[in-house]
Amino acid sequence: LTIFPVTPAHAWGYVGHRVVCEMAFDMLARDKQTVVNELVRSFTKPNGKRFKRFSDSCVFADIARHNARDGLKRWRGYANFDHWHYMNVPRTTLATLPEFRAESIAENGFELVVGKTHLKSGVESHCRADCVLHAIAFHSRILADTDLPTARRGEALIFLSHWIADIHQPLHV
Repeated sequence: LTIFPVTPAHAWGYVGHRVVCEMAFDMLARDKQTVVNELVRSFTKPNGKRFKRFSDSCVFADIARHNARDGLKRWRGYANFDHWHYMNVPRTTLATLPEFRAESIAENGFELVVGKTHLKSGVESHCRADCVLHAIAFHSRILADTDLPTARRGEALIFLSHWIADIHQPLHV
């Protein structure tokens, strides 16, 4: 009989999120990289600091989540996003992708699809506007709204990049 030690399963963590964002950033044309950097650098974190690199911003959602859970004064507003990192569905669920009924909005060279999310196959009863699919739709709409302040849109890009990495992470859906 061979006994193997059991080790805990870990999510991607900070390194995984940074790698996903670095890969996505590297795939952009230079002019689009400039827009991403401008948006990310426009956002001021609750501690008064700003991000220097897009890839570093991709871990912000986890930091905000932990600081909100710890009750840190300036971070409490992020408590609402606690369940937005994943989606719990029964094993019998066959479809988890949102069906976007949307219009296409071109802005600063980005093509974004925004609109209301209609979840298929009864998944909405599991999400209830409190899961990663809702988070992606929510922050996509904010990012696409050019009437909003740049810092607000920068925050949306920061969260959206994190959600996209989360949804591709094992055990998050």
